[in-house]
Amino acid sequence: MDNYYNKELFKHTLGFDGYSTNLSYNDTWSYINVDLSKLHYLKKLEEITIPEIIASDLKELKSIENLKKINLGVMHFNKDDYLTAYDPQKEICDQDLSFFKNCKKIEDINLRLGDLNFKDDGGKNISSSYKGSGEFINFINHKIKKLTLTINVDIKNQTTIQDIINNITNRFLSLEKLDLSFSIAARQEYFDYAKGYTLKLDTQILDFKKIAKLKKLENLNIQQFGESLYIPFKSINFDELVNLKVIKNIDIFWKSVSFSEFRKARIAFKKEKYDNPKFYDEYIEDYEEDSDYRKNWNRMDHINTDEWDWYSLASRYLDIEKEENKKKYEKKIIIKKKNG
Repeated sequence: MDNYYNKELFKHTLGFDGYSTNLSYNDTWSYINVDLSKLHYLKKLEEITIPEIIASDLKELKSIENLKKINLGVMHFNKDDYLTAYDPQKEICDQDLSFFKNCKKIEDINLRLGDLNFKDDGGKNISSSYKGSGEFINFINHKIKKLTLTINVDIKNQTTIQDIINNITNRFLSLEKLDLSFSIAARQEYFDYAKGYTLKLDTQILDFKKIAKLKKLENLNIQQFGESLYIPFKSINFDELVNLKVIKNIDIFWKSVSFSEFRKARIAFKKEKYDNPKFYDEYIEDYEEDSDYRKNWNRMDHINTDEWDWYSLASRYLDIEKEENKKKYEKKIIIKKKNG
């Protein structure tokens, strides 16, 4: 548990819900250690929510037999968090998450290893980070249905992002919802709040051929906050999206998808002979078999691409196509003027 108030005044409290002119939100914050070593004795416990806990406390947590759902935020003390006066700890590692090994009934996980470092928003545990190769993925029940994963890594460990994506797409074949966000920890040695990262950020590959192995996926969010998280992404094999036969919602780093990749996906959907349109369109049986509506029916019109509003995959493609055509036209005009 943490308390974003004066460390000296409130180090023995479980929280504070009041106001005092002696306090400032820029003051150091305090953390109250939590003993989780006996939590596993709660045999009927099915759901846990711990918004923030340091990794060293989490090590005491043992596998919980009937746990089905967990919402967990993990952090560690470090010298880059100017609001703490604690001694620095090592980064979050795989063994800190070993309690997952025998949680055989778990099916819904929301796990945050550090907090995302957004542009123009440098709050919370953005200097906490995970160090590993994604081995903790193998600790988790392979039959889980929902996974939301937010991970901060040190700039020297950027390859970890690909390791985690690969592990997830190889292991969790029963996933119905996948939400992934990655960020680079805000370290003073390579991050400036005004300039951003002073060292090179690697381009991460989002390969939809790998993602297409998750056949039960209905909801997919990957790096949906895009450029606001600094990390460049490139999407490949986007036409493999057609092999996700029950996908209903997808929101990703859309600028990572080139127009040529999107066009290949559109062609794939145009050629598709989808055998269960009622899954997407409950009113389709109201139309005659030979009607134009049925002849022109396409899944792209029924897949949403914006978590906050309705924006179909078809509409997103057409808007990008218009922009591409506009660029081509403007280029022709410029060339014509030069030659004229």
